[in-house]
Amino acid sequence: MKLFISYKGEDFGEVQETIEQFRNISPDIQISTLRISKHWKRLAKKYISNADFVIYLAGYKYSDNINWEIETAIKYGHKIHCVKLNKDVVLNDKLFTTDKFDDSIKIPKVVLYDSLFELISMIRGDSAYLHNKLFENNLDNNELLMEQYKVMLSTSESLIERRQKLTTTYLSIFSALLPVICAMLSFSFFYLYFGAVLISIICIILCFSWRSTIISYGKSNRAKFAILEEIESKLPATMFSSEWFALKKITTKYKSFTNRETIIPIIFVAIYTVLLSISIILLILNFLKT
Repeated sequence: MKLFISYKGEDFGEVQETIEQFRNISPDIQISTLRISKHWKRLAKKYISNADFVIYLAGYKYSDNINWEIETAIKYGHKIHCVKLNKDVVLNDKLFTTDKFDDSIKIPKVVLYDSLFELISMIRGDSAYLHNKLFENNLDNNELLMEQYKVMLSTSESLIERRQKLTTTYLSIFSALLPVICAMLSFSFFYLYFGAVLISIICIILCFSWRSTIISYGKSNRAKFAILEEIESKLPATMFSSEWFALKKITTKYKSFTNRETIIPIIFVAIYTVLLSISIILLILNFLKT
């Protein structure tokens, strides 16, 4: 899970304490913050575009830089999750101008939370946001909870299996096409070079689609585990929550399977980009000869 946090430089001391609370959400959390530098806007666009949540920690002062980060996040389709660093902070009116409100569906693009705990609860998917009927009705039925727990766990395992099959399928296809393209480039025929160009372009597009699907599977599975952890809170043992806690004590360099798997499509993109470049060069040279 990736968070981008916007804040005023003067509030850095309080922000540091808040960031530590965000780090406790899960071991694989990634938090991006910016200190003003020469290329901060370029870095901000990169971090914001990849973020799962964009958070504004509001202090006593507001600036054009913060406004730019918020505007950029909204352009990328993010909702801004805002929380005050202190209760007596007065929010700047620029946060709630008409361009930060979606008139078509009446949903604000900037959401203010009453407390940091409420914001963290939303990110984790706690009961206040899950709206689980069993919890709302205050029912205490461990047997029923266990059955629902098993159903949710089985859907999570099924999702992981589908993701693994997807990865295996794409790996097999792209690995098989590499020697095919290399063989096509070994002959001096215009149509083979043209075919190598087309196959390389298609493979590059499919690699990005593959990466996007892996990320979607990862987000879906995180949502499932948030529900599983909430159900566990009503059961005698909290296995998954305890596992995260133990893992955090063991290592600080943990990376989720989703983060690792998304590297593979990028590697294939790099390989097929090289093959595409070679194919285009050979195609041009062959065309000039004729």
